Amino acid sequence: MRANKSEMSIRKNLRQRVGGGWAVVFYVPHHLRRLLDKREIVRGLGTTVLREANRRKTAKLAEIYREVMLKVDPVQLGIEEAKKYYPFPGWSQQDQTTSATTIAARR
Repeated sequence: MRANKSEMSIRKNLRQRVGGGWAVVFYVPHHLRRLLDKREIVRGLGTTVLREANRRKTAKLAEIYREVMLKVDPVQLGIEEAKKYYPFPGWSQQDQTTSATTIAARR
């Protein structure tokens, strides 16, 4: 049985696991796949309820995005490409400081 259009949008970036729990799926952008050696990152949301999974997924996607950006070396990425991603608009001052420290340590 196929899901209808509204149900598909509710499940965007979500995957139901075998045990019934929900996980969020972060699709790694094409230009970062070679650097990270991954196409997607999957993290559990700790719930079996779709509505609760939808509520939790945004925060988890932002967390994964921050982790990805901390792993990516802006020098490898290129200056113009790096400007698109640093700093992430939702980052706190502490996140930005951590990111700057990590980047400086890699040089």
